[in-house]
Parts: sequence; C-alpha cells; structure tokens
Amino acid sequence: MYKKIILVCGMPRSGTSWLGQIFDSSPDVAFRMEPLFSYRFKNVLNGQSRRVDIEKFFDDVYLANDEFMKQKENRDNGSYQSFEKNPKTEYLVMKTTRHHALLPRYLELIDNIEIVSIVRHPCATINSWINTEREFETKGCTIEDDWKSGGCRKGEEGESWGFDDWLAVTRQHVMLCKEYNNFNIVKYSDLIDAPEEMVKNLFASLSLKYTAQTDAFLTDCHSKHNENPYSVFKDKGVKNKWESILNHDIAQEIIAGVKAVNLSEFLD
Repeated sequence: MYKKIILVCGMPRSGTSWLGQIFDSSPDVAFRMEPLFSYRFKNVLNGQSRRVDIEKFFDDVYLANDEFMKQKENRDNGSYQSFEKNPKTEYLVMKTTRHHALLPRYLELIDNIEIVSIVRHPCATINSWINTEREFETKGCTIEDDWKSGGCRKGEEGESWGFDDWLAVTRQHVMLCKEYNNFNIVKYSDLIDAPEEMVKNLFASLSLKYTAQTDAFLTDCHSKHNENPYSVFKDKGVKNKWESILNHDIAQEIIAGVKAVNLSEFLD
C-alpha cells in the first residue's frame, strides 16, 4: 500500500490539472482525479466523516481501476501524457477542485497526508473559466450575472466557481498553510516562470524523487501548445493572456477585491 497521500487542490481553471500531471510524472505516484466526483465515490465523505471512513476511502481510491479517475479519455486524446510507473507506487496523489470544506478534516485526522494548493491570479482564473465553453456557456452562464458569484455552475455538492469563491477558497488555504506544516501553497505564476526549480523543491519537501521522466515532462509542457482547454501542454503566454481578453472593469474590481482582503501576493 502507499506510504503518503498528497492532495492537490485549488480553484477550477487554476492549474490543478497541470500540477496533478507533474506529480503523475513520478514513477512512484498513483494518480487519481476527483475521486469524490467519480461515480463510485461520489460525495461519500462529509464534514462528520470518521477517521476510519476517510482512511477506507483513501485505500479504496488507491486500489480502484477507474477510467475517470485515471483520466483515460484525456490520455487517449493527447491532453495528458501516459507515464511509466514502478511496480509499487508509494504515493497516492489525488487532484480536486471541489470539497474544500473537507480539508481541515483531512488535516485533523490523517497523519500521512500532505496538501498542496495551487493559486492562480484571480483575473487569469476567472478569464479561463468564462472562456472555456464547456464550463461556462453550455452551463447557461453569462458574464454579467455569474463571473462574481459563480452561481450558474453550482449544481454539484462542494463546487467553487466565480470570484467570490476564489476569495473564500484562497483565504481558507492561506489560513491552513499558517496552521499546518503539511499544507503547502504553490503560486501558478512561479510554476510557470521556474518550473524545474519549483518542482524540485516541492518534491524534495515531500520526500518524492525528481526523476528524468518529470524533467522531460516539464520541458514538453511549454515546448508545445495544445488549444484544448483541458490540455496541460501550453506555452508560457497563458500566464498573462487574461490582460488582453478580460473586461477591464471586471479586472479592476477583482484586483481591488483581492487587495481589500490582503491577498495581493497572488496578483503577480
């Protein structure tokens, strides 16, 4: 069985898939995507779940051979890459953008867990969301009504969308990072600017080996560009793309709101 759980979390459209695939590039990692959104494990945990229930959930997720959690579709269409694995994968890595309310429960009850939050500039996060048709227009969302509340997308338990949620989730993660040594925050902009250095340091802090497979994947991520919004292969221009696309008044309101709650460190 695994020796450590690593939970990659963040807002939708904030780089969680990319960071999750960086972890997946390790031969020692068993990667699973959104277990609590999968058919088998949908919403099986809540704020009152006991330690034994949470531990069983992690064990079952590790052993599950589930095409959704292993992202077979994204691997088949080239949005994700398939990686070589060791016979025994000692790290269970799960990626999620949902159920942030469960994070304190995990930290309180599970000893062998590390949580890694990725935070992206809120203007980039909101811009990416409203310009991903499958996540916005096809859900009946409109920029005027929904960019701030994200209300049009909250059809499932534990979902976070819109700028109000970005504020709430980011404030929660900053608080947890201050309270728990096993809660880590990675800035998307730093990961874009210096991926090898950032990942080497992150892996070292989690006792995870940095191998040639991860190094090659990081090189591939920015050496080619895939227009599929779910692809992890993007040129570095994605960092500031929002500046030429997002409505100026919305951008200014977002920036003012972030400064008002002392989260300006995430505005680069």
